[in-house]
Amino acid sequence: MVKQNQDIIDNPLFFRWIFNSDELVDTYWAKYMIESPDDVEFIQETKLNLLKLNHSNEILSSVEKKTLSSNIIHLLEREDRKLRSRRFIKELSKYVAVAILFSMISGIAVYYQMDKDTQNTFDQFVYTPVQVNEPTLILSENDKIGLEESESTLSYSERGDILLNENKVIKSAQSNSQRINQLVIPYGNRSKIILSDGTTVWLNAGSRLIYPEVFGVKNREVTLYGEAFFDVSHNETKPFIVKTTDLNIRVLGTRFNVNAYPDDYTIQTTLEEGSISVKKREAGLFERELVLKPNQQYVFNRQTEASKVNRVDAQSYLIWTEGLLRFNDEQFSRIVRKVERYYNVLVSIDSPVLAREKITGKLDLSQGIDETLEYLSRVSQTNYKKENESNYLISNKK
Repeated sequence: MVKQNQDIIDNPLFFRWIFNSDELVDTYWAKYMIESPDDVEFIQETKLNLLKLNHSNEILSSVEKKTLSSNIIHLLEREDRKLRSRRFIKELSKYVAVAILFSMISGIAVYYQMDKDTQNTFDQFVYTPVQVNEPTLILSENDKIGLEESESTLSYSERGDILLNENKVIKSAQSNSQRINQLVIPYGNRSKIILSDGTTVWLNAGSRLIYPEVFGVKNREVTLYGEAFFDVSHNETKPFIVKTTDLNIRVLGTRFNVNAYPDDYTIQTTLEEGSISVKKREAGLFERELVLKPNQQYVFNRQTEASKVNRVDAQSYLIWTEGLLRFNDEQFSRIVRKVERYYNVLVSIDSPVLAREKITGKLDLSQGIDETLEYLSRVSQTNYKKENESNYLISNKK
């Protein structure tokens, strides 16, 4: 039973359901509990216990929530089969306290790494939850601007103008490094942004980029949740730093992809040209940065904290910017997750064995969800069924 309960918590939709649910996720868990009645007691008890901690959750960022969920998994491994509510709350509260302390310590550390004049505003954005239904630019004054199209382009000029799709001025003011903006791209959308230094960033579905209107005097620093391809403007005196939940990626000028969704178990950094250095944010004092060469990929596993470097064809990991998806001996569940984000749907795989199988192929995502799943079913030798407008089921052929 402990292993079964751990599988539920390992499901990335579980914490999304509790902390940041929507209609699709509610439908998924309602269906899950109907089909798995033996799990209902654990699911409902765990959700209730976590909601009792809601006052603490309000100040936790996605980083701390990820830390909290990881600690819950370790707690389950130590507990007996039946988890009593009072003991569960008591033990879990310890981890919440640790997460809050981690948040405070991290804030202090970041303070000394960034330009001081941007720190307060930056923290405000990082620890503020975001829920939007369309691609949205959020300014430092918390003004929200919808980008109107599912694939839009934002451009920052040196004098402070922000252009939408190269023809509409949505803000005109003198640039200020104290102003932190963020671009939020929900599932089913993509966007491109040209930062004030000329760096171009393509943001994939379900992603969020936090950045200053103009960079400070020491470095160029952004924070990414999700996936993005960076074409960084070269500047030897001012490094460009991409922060994710677990990694710091430092470059001077190059082209590379970062896949760092908070609900994935791995982070991937793939280099197309130039060089980048990668270092874990929780690295030890004497742990060195790892430098990548073109067509190398750094992979970090959040569960085991293990990392490795693979030799890859970088283009396979960059063509999503063109609406294409190429995969080579990749786990089926990971491919399905990318499809879910692109089309903003839920695709269930009815067999854990099938979810772990590895397949090879190429998808043209512009053809639509039904055509995409039809192709996947041929490649993986499975069947798919449309249950409603937003839910699909993939199963083995009988």
